[in-house]
Amino acid sequence: MIYKDYTHLKQIYLKGVNKSTVADDLFVKKVFDAIEEIEYFKAIISDSKLTRKSPWMPNQKSQK
Repeated sequence: MIYKDYTHLKQIYLKGVNKSTVADDLFVKKVFDAIEEIEYFKAIISDSKLTRKSPWMPNQKSQK
């Protein structure tokens, strides 16, 4: 696993206020802010293409 301390979730639908997206891989970890004593979640979205010819979705941007 890329992020060993994170929970790995696959094909997660994230609904936003104006836009929504599907994350191919989402890595989530609960963290603690010792100064303000607040718990929160840190998330890393990994979105990739299976092949060079895979189409771009509306929420993705090309490397070009």
